[in-house]
Amino acid sequence: IVDIVGYYQAAPSGGVVNNDDRYYTKPEVDAAVATKQTKLTGPQTVVFAPSGFRPETSGIGYSSGLEYLTAFAGGGCFSTGITLPNGATVTRLAGLVFDNDGSAEANVALAYTPASVSARVPMASFGSGVSTVPGTTTVGTNTVTNAVINNATRGYSLEFCGGSSMISLNSVSVTYTLP
Repeated sequence: IVDIVGYYQAAPSGGVVNNDDRYYTKPEVDAAVATKQTKLTGPQTVVFAPSGFRPETSGIGYSSGLEYLTAFAGGGCFSTGITLPNGATVTRLAGLVFDNDGSAEANVALAYTPASVSARVPMASFGSGVSTVPGTTTVGTNTVTNAVINNATRGYSLEFCGGSSMISLNSVSVTYTLP
């Protein structure tokens, strides 16, 4: 028998412990342990939809849905706060972007803001490049600085800047490993 704190005690003869609800039988404990979730291992990826991004300055015209974010008339920047597991190590930042502009590009960045200041500190960023072939493409980077997540002292955010109304964000993904 195991009590609610988890200490094992042998059951008295007959196996009855005076109907005390603080104790569980060994089969009950074994069943509970067998169904306990195992700790995730290996790389984990979380995908952020563009619908969570908001303009960084007022007056930006844009169109947004579950699967796209497009700024109008000259582009603009959008950001969203994110939460990642404390202690995780970020290994990749990637995005799915639509680029139909031969002279501008999409830029995506992951940054943190220390609790003591309001300035963002870049961790990873990438640009889609100036595309001569329109279409949707996945771009990203494996270069991440200050990669270990510390939620006690930092807030985290993603930023998307579209250089024109012919560039859209479809999604951003962050890949990390757990400690």
